[in-house]
Amino acid sequence: MVMLSIAHLLFILIALLLSYIIMIRKKSFLAFILVGFIVFDSLGISIAPYLPLENISYLPNPIFLINDGNLELYARQLFSHWIFFSIAIVAIMIELNWKTSIRSYNSVKLKKYTLNIWGFIFFVIGILFYIKYFFLGPGLGFLMDTRLFYSSTMEAIGARSIIRDTLQKGQGAWSASLAAQILFPLTAFCYLAGKQKKSIITRIIYMILFFLSLAYAYQTRQKAPILGVILIYILLWKSFSISYGTSIKDMLGKITKLAFMTGIIGGILLYAVNFGLSFKEATLSLIARIFIIPGATETNFFAVFPEYFDYRGILKIFAIPLRYSNNDISIYQVAYAAVGDRFSSNASFLAVAWSGYGYIGIFIISIIFISIIILIDYCIRNVDICIFYATLAISSYSILGLISGSFSDFINKGGLVAFIIIIVMSSMKVKLNINIPYSKYYSMLNNDDYHLNI
Repeated sequence: MVMLSIAHLLFILIALLLSYIIMIRKKSFLAFILVGFIVFDSLGISIAPYLPLENISYLPNPIFLINDGNLELYARQLFSHWIFFSIAIVAIMIELNWKTSIRSYNSVKLKKYTLNIWGFIFFVIGILFYIKYFFLGPGLGFLMDTRLFYSSTMEAIGARSIIRDTLQKGQGAWSASLAAQILFPLTAFCYLAGKQKKSIITRIIYMILFFLSLAYAYQTRQKAPILGVILIYILLWKSFSISYGTSIKDMLGKITKLAFMTGIIGGILLYAVNFGLSFKEATLSLIARIFIIPGATETNFFAVFPEYFDYRGILKIFAIPLRYSNNDISIYQVAYAAVGDRFSSNASFLAVAWSGYGYIGIFIISIIFISIIILIDYCIRNVDICIFYATLAISSYSILGLISGSFSDFINKGGLVAFIIIIVMSSMKVKLNINIPYSKYYSMLNNDDYHLNI
């Protein structure tokens, strides 16, 4: 078992190295997704079997099958990850051979009023979604009854479960989440992209959009949506604050440091406040929750299928219901079959694909997912570095869907929306096909027409 863990570590180190190489040279959504999945899911599988996970303070009597020392089960889970990594590495090697424009710009003449129109459309749609959920649905009631401070983990989980048990289809929760996590940030994107100077008015409008997004995240009574919204807006602002001409490597370093500091500090504070933990307990709980538990809990799916349940079917590799469904197995049923308790068991998109059709399901979902992402990378390979990182900031929260959900969750959280919109905007461009020096290009930004390299 130790040898398998070492082999897995070597495998992911290769994947991380290749991802880093492409991230400092080119703009690759695939590389960021791969790094995120490794750090927050796959890395934990290497070390979880050797950790006393039953001592995690914020979890009441946790049971992790990965600690049982079942070699066959462990190998099954690792091999599934290796299938995905193998396909992803091939895709990264393909991207490394793409030719991209670095010093030569095909400038896109995008007027300010065009950006304003896009932003206005996103804002109006977002407001309509909010009206449906908050005023015509239960959202406002949830928001008014929500509090962030709880005395224990069980009390916080109980409050969260009230919303989960009360919400019904058609009440607008999903559309409101899309507005909070995608549409309002896209509005901010369009507004910032058309501004050379961040005036007081700009900052006020930006904060209004931030608090609109935060309102939905807060009423979910969960830590991840709150931290996700904070990260989106901080990284989005930073993406348009870095001086023009900054190299890809420098940009990567600045964005990564900011994301890390925001995530760690914000996560510790939220754990301390939401679960009533001490600073030490909150820190250890955050580390366990981010780096260990996703991969360790994912083991349940590899243990239950096909020993306890038959594979769900090839067409069900994309999603799995949370609760019991007439013609499907739910996440709660998986948890109960695995450890004898019903809870929302973490299910990475690979675990869901495994429950659908085993290794074949893993292979198919990996091919489909990576093909979509590599196509997006090809379409945005020449975008401005600030535009790329701003779009990446908007899409960052959706990666959680791959780690704690399914391919469908990634889509539903808007994982592709921002990049697709940038591609659509780029299809409206006017190519000038000229080489523009940095200083001259920068001076052109002072004109009434804003030139976006997208």
